[in-house]
Amino acid sequence: MDTDITIDRFTVHYIDRSNKRYERAKCVLRDTQAELNESVSKFLHKLISDVWDAEESGKINSARFSEPPNDFVAKIVAQMSQPLSDAEFLNESIRLSDCLNEKTPGSASPGLFGVFRLVQKPKDKRKKERVYIALLKIQAKNESFIKLKSAAITQMTIGAIKNLLLDKIQKGAIYPHPNKENYDLKVVDKQTPDEPAIYFSKHFLGCEVKRSDDIQVHSLISELESYARTRKLPFSNKNVPGLIKHLITQKHDVTTASLANNLDTLAFFGKDFKKNDFVSFIAKDSKLGPLDIPIQYFEEHPGTKPKQRMLGLKFNDPKYLGIEISGPLDLINSLLTFQDGFVTFSIRTNQNGFRIEWK
Repeated sequence: MDTDITIDRFTVHYIDRSNKRYERAKCVLRDTQAELNESVSKFLHKLISDVWDAEESGKINSARFSEPPNDFVAKIVAQMSQPLSDAEFLNESIRLSDCLNEKTPGSASPGLFGVFRLVQKPKDKRKKERVYIALLKIQAKNESFIKLKSAAITQMTIGAIKNLLLDKIQKGAIYPHPNKENYDLKVVDKQTPDEPAIYFSKHFLGCEVKRSDDIQVHSLISELESYARTRKLPFSNKNVPGLIKHLITQKHDVTTASLANNLDTLAFFGKDFKKNDFVSFIAKDSKLGPLDIPIQYFEEHPGTKPKQRMLGLKFNDPKYLGIEISGPLDLINSLLTFQDGFVTFSIRTNQNGFRIEWK
């Protein structure tokens, strides 16, 4: 999260459905030296950054708000992004908290619900500042956590805060999405056996969550194979490297529609392939959901140091169960020879050209 993003104001509420205890915020707090201990301010910034900076995974996803009438939260966060008085901000945050309290199941862990208004100052002074709304649910360590709902937080030290809070986000959302302009929200929805995930994303936020980029990439080939099997279309492993290389050369994000077009262009499933049927299968019957994968997920892992994504091969042949080979796409492809229904792996090196490990 950029250092030029500040917490303009926030409220904290306490939700404990298992004990039927609910405490609304009584005031609006500000991240100023006069109101917050500096270390407490850093602690809150870290919690928000944990959502803001997190790479997409199974529990961290992009999402879009649903259409009316399931747009209650969408309307409120849009309103809170506009200039509001403290009284108006408090009232809107209470409406959000009331909604979350109502949607939270009795088995959910008790905790703090924080509503934050974030402001990002533009580096170019000719541009307007950007406003984000962060909604965070943080699990409490014990019942004394209720102290945090009031202005008493302004007198608390970081040690006292950490005695009451777990410094990990249980559930959270940032509006609008800080990294993807075509999505409304970035959502963290961590699920445990007693913490059903669906109530926050679907029932409270009212949003449709996209499968994470990583999950979609990892599951793509197996779902293509599943589609071929259910539609009785030809599928050959030898065509997979060529498909991936073709997608990379397109240099644009992979959507369901663009993938269908590429599969059709390459005749990947043969002459009986129907693009509309494939799009419907991916959206409704596959583990993928509608595709929207940044092209770099095929080329490298996102992060501070780009790392090339590897092509992995696992053997189903009983004679070779347990053997796995992975490496750069072009290199692995150069090792394979397909002929007469068989594939040959050709690797030749000198006796010092490899290393043996016992794993």
